[in-house]
Amino acid sequence: MDKNRDAEHRDTGAQASSGAQGVRRAVYRSMPNEGEGGVYSQSWFPVCLSAELPRASVKTCDFLGGKVIAFRGEDGVARVMSAYCLHLGADLGLGQVIGNELVCPFHKWVYDAKGSCLRTGCGDPAPKGASLFCFPTRERYGLVWAFNGEEPFWEPPAFRYPDEALYVETSRMGTFNTDPWVIMCNTPDVQHIELLHGMRVNPLRNDEYRWSDHGFRVNATGTHWMGRPFDWTWGIDGTNIFFQEGPLDGRYFGIMTPMAIPGPRRSTVYVVLAVLKDTGAGEDLEAAKRWAREAYQLEMDVVAQDADIIERSRFRQGILTARDAALARFMDYLRRYPRANPALEFIT
Repeated sequence: MDKNRDAEHRDTGAQASSGAQGVRRAVYRSMPNEGEGGVYSQSWFPVCLSAELPRASVKTCDFLGGKVIAFRGEDGVARVMSAYCLHLGADLGLGQVIGNELVCPFHKWVYDAKGSCLRTGCGDPAPKGASLFCFPTRERYGLVWAFNGEEPFWEPPAFRYPDEALYVETSRMGTFNTDPWVIMCNTPDVQHIELLHGMRVNPLRNDEYRWSDHGFRVNATGTHWMGRPFDWTWGIDGTNIFFQEGPLDGRYFGIMTPMAIPGPRRSTVYVVLAVLKDTGAGEDLEAAKRWAREAYQLEMDVVAQDADIIERSRFRQGILTARDAALARFMDYLRRYPRANPALEFIT
């Protein structure tokens, strides 16, 4: 943030205190809520755990204020599509997967792996152009991901090490009654990292943040509240994926917390934790697993300190100070971030 913007925020604070004709008033800048106007951030969202989707299975999931299905055919590929049959709206999650095709439970319409209706149960020709909405889908780190759009603008984040070098644990943590972007604001809010969590972060200059059209990365060093030195890369992707990796006590671990949006002001948090299978110190895989669980607990301790505050806050951009430069830029990024819902008519 430049000096002019700092001054702008200081002026805003003065107005909030005195206001017109001495009347006190609060000054806030609006933030875009998920689902407002029917649209949501165009980001990658976890839909379900890979373990919840065995071969030849289908699962209905709440997604962006509607419902989608995740299904896996005999080819082992996970796919995410709109949940309602194009005939009379039956939930396809109650259907059956045969080969790589999905059969509606109600009137036995059959859909292929691209969502196109191949045939009807009664023998009438498949209606021309009848096709479910197919979300761009990826599967990695134990998650099935879907992009809110017809084509993805970017790919889900990846840790610095190849998959085969990592031991990964993935879980669903729970659901918060707020939008993901509210929780994501904690990362550029270094004041709260220091004052609430007791961590000491070496000063970060504004030009150390590496911004892109879908997020940022920054290298942060300092001391954990337990007195343990860290050297981490922090970042946000989209408006819903926290990313962190680097050494703690000289040992690498990576964590990301991608958040799904079942509906407005709802965030279902998934946790992906990765450690090296081989640290080079002669340790076995069980040692890596123990380290993964220790690192996981450290992160959950941080989440626990935030949880009640996030749940009970009416979060918005208020009066910021010079130390909030990165947070202010992130909030501007959130206001500009593309939002849409091309599947709206299919999933609701």
